[in-house]
Amino acid sequence: MAPEPHKQQLDVYERKDLHMIKVAFTGAQGVGKTTILESVRTRLEAEGKNVETLPELIRECPYPADRESTFNTQLWISSHTIMRETDLAEQAEIVLVDRPITDIAVYKELVKANKGMTEDQDRLLSGIVDSWKHTYQLFFHITVPLEDWKTRDLEDGFRNTEEEVYLFLAKHFARVAPDGHHHIENIDLDKSVATVYEKIAAIVSED
Repeated sequence: MAPEPHKQQLDVYERKDLHMIKVAFTGAQGVGKTTILESVRTRLEAEGKNVETLPELIRECPYPADRESTFNTQLWISSHTIMRETDLAEQAEIVLVDRPITDIAVYKELVKANKGMTEDQDRLLSGIVDSWKHTYQLFFHITVPLEDWKTRDLEDGFRNTEEEVYLFLAKHFARVAPDGHHHIENIDLDKSVATVYEKIAAIVSED
């Protein structure tokens, strides 16, 4: 059975004196997660909220990404996601996470499809995801229609722009989205930002 993350890190989310909201943004590449996240952050900060963001860690990862992703890639990202989220939870009122731990459950399927993962490695990553996914107070699964995605400028020298990879990942993102998540079909950016902001604001007002 896979080990759970370090108890000290899990304790952060059980402290009664820590009033923090952690918000996850997930979805396939190029659907607008980062744009929505940054727009919401700007609006919250304009209201005086203490907000921190965790960007996509794959851009910092020393191991290969996308089709070339390996077990080491996913293990590095999962461990660093937990550590960075824990640090930010101590610093901010609201933490916005661009690719939460649940994304590991998606990208490991890409590794498995390329026969780059053993059953034990699969179980280890699944155990990490299962033990950490409950720490998000809000979870947004962002999508766009395929025809809309095809019209977007995705050439940033990093993101995979292959339709085959996009469809493979999109299928698995829909499968692993947790119960109670909010689905945002990002056709109208302003509307998407407003919806996300309103749901965060509703939780903030409850505190």
